[in-house]
Amino acid sequence: MTNENEYRDRLNKKLDALVAVLEVAITKLEQAMLSDACDIERLTTIHDNLTKTLEICWHAKKSLNNITPSLKDTPQMIDSELASINEYMKFQKLPPIDKKDIDLVDFADLCERLQEEN
Repeated sequence: MTNENEYRDRLNKKLDALVAVLEVAITKLEQAMLSDACDIERLTTIHDNLTKTLEICWHAKKSLNNITPSLKDTPQMIDSELASINEYMKFQKLPPIDKKDIDLVDFADLCERLQEEN
């Protein structure tokens, strides 16, 4: 039993280290995604892969400790959240809207298009 506990402790320490590295990498990647000179598609793919790997690590840690993960404890990145992150990154790169941009809007057309969607 002691060998099993020691083995579990060693694996937990390795998982903790991997989780820490992944969290730092994700944070740095998110900062890089805000830069004007980044390849957003490539960085988004890397971000998705790192996030999925991190989720696997959390699941492995819970399994290793015989804890059944619940839905609220397991981070799930759903498509709508991913879309929101991607949109956020794209909008971060855009300049602020100014009066000239607003003057160019065809509000009648915009209203018509919005009504068609409903």
